[in-house]
Amino acid sequence: MLWLMGLAVVCVRLLAFPLLPVDETRYLSVAWEMHQSSNWLVPHINGEPYPQKPPLMFWLLNIGWLLGIGSDFLSRLVVPMAGLMNVLALRALIVSVAPRQQQLAALSPWLLLGAFSWQVFMALTMFDMLVCLFLLLALTSLFKAQQNRYWAVVSGIAVGLGMLTKGPVFLLYWLPIGLSAFYWRPEHLALKRWYQGLAMATVVGIAVILAWAIPAAMAGGSDYAQAIFWRQSAGRVANAFAHTRPWYWYLMLLPLFLLPWVAMPFWKGRIAAAPWQRFVLCGFFPQLVLFSIISSKQLHYLIPTFPFAAVWLAGKWLELPGRRWGFMALLVAFAAAIGFLPELLAHSFPGSAVPGAMRWMALLPLLLAAWVYRRPFAMLVAFPLTVQLLLCLAGPVIRPYYDFKPFAQQITQMQDQGTPVAYIGHYANQFRFLGRGDRDLVALGKPADVQAWASQHPQGLLVAVVKKPSEQMRRLATEVYPYRTRFFVLMPSRDWLMLDTAAEDEE
Repeated sequence: MLWLMGLAVVCVRLLAFPLLPVDETRYLSVAWEMHQSSNWLVPHINGEPYPQKPPLMFWLLNIGWLLGIGSDFLSRLVVPMAGLMNVLALRALIVSVAPRQQQLAALSPWLLLGAFSWQVFMALTMFDMLVCLFLLLALTSLFKAQQNRYWAVVSGIAVGLGMLTKGPVFLLYWLPIGLSAFYWRPEHLALKRWYQGLAMATVVGIAVILAWAIPAAMAGGSDYAQAIFWRQSAGRVANAFAHTRPWYWYLMLLPLFLLPWVAMPFWKGRIAAAPWQRFVLCGFFPQLVLFSIISSKQLHYLIPTFPFAAVWLAGKWLELPGRRWGFMALLVAFAAAIGFLPELLAHSFPGSAVPGAMRWMALLPLLLAAWVYRRPFAMLVAFPLTVQLLLCLAGPVIRPYYDFKPFAQQITQMQDQGTPVAYIGHYANQFRFLGRGDRDLVALGKPADVQAWASQHPQGLLVAVVKKPSEQMRRLATEVYPYRTRFFVLMPSRDWLMLDTAAEDEE
């Protein structure tokens, strides 16, 4: 039942929404470029080495393509399967930590799957679900090493796969919970053997990633080597050159992403009395502090910590029986949000067809609230249903602004015909996978570069992202296509020069 519900959530999300730019489109394009070049050692983006991420997720996507999984839907299904496996891996970990807590082991995966964060991120082709899976597998294997030390090697392989997914940042999830065993140790855990296993697993994990990183650095050149060994690990922590946000940013968003379970009076009762409570707290709070200190912040960075929060909240559910008034109030609030959804979508996406009849779907959360009133455990299903309803209602309205596959295919067609194409601004490789292209786009950053390229390629095409195309731009453009809150413009180079000259004359 749990697995089927999770699979349904993923499929509904993939059908309702296209690939989301720029992250999903970029990662699938990097994997597609790997598929075309057969270079599995050094990932590339638009013909250049891509040092931002290690290759494991790209390898998994390529394995799927080698097996004949070529459609967009099936390609997007590869990584979300890790999100589904996480709910099973979490149960195995709880059994290892607290063998007597059978109810906790049964309930926690449901809370994880039903959390708003999991509903939002589980279906995305991103790295964090894989990181979470390898973290849970590494910890479970390390517990098994209490009986057989060879499981520490298995744990180390999982650590290595975690680092092959997202780099040394995996250690920020792994080491705090591993090193704090003296604080959360259950009776059946031998500390000496635990720390020996932890050391062995960490060394094996580092050896696994070095087995890729050293040959990749030699093949990718000095700049690539410096990037993967410094800038994407210690350099990111020290300089935080991207996604800079204040230290309290995660604290503001945590209640949202732990919905609906934070609607319980979780502050009542025991906080860290049992060893398993201390264990899961050490899997969440130290990481929260570390990632809050680091200036570079993204919502999905905390995804690997949410299973531990789900276990702790599941314990609160079992500890505090009674009616869940907070759950019912939350469903009523979602019903109100669905009631105002047509106006919100019409304001955010002007010109889109927003059927006013969708507001009648607000009745479903109200009916679910009545169900939860009679049976509190119904919230395990009621909240995911409500979130998916909201996404399904918004999806058809949002899709035309995010699905630019026809535009990407048009660019590929032009390239196949021999027409040179260049992109004005920072190109995140949005088009390669969607258009199934096999050629790089020239990225032009400076106005002088645009002028020079357009002059040298009068028969070429330029792609630009503009906030609002002028009437002249629409008239001269080969194609104007909606892109989020802006527009893609595809224009012949000679017409771009005319447009640019006219703009200079007006100034």
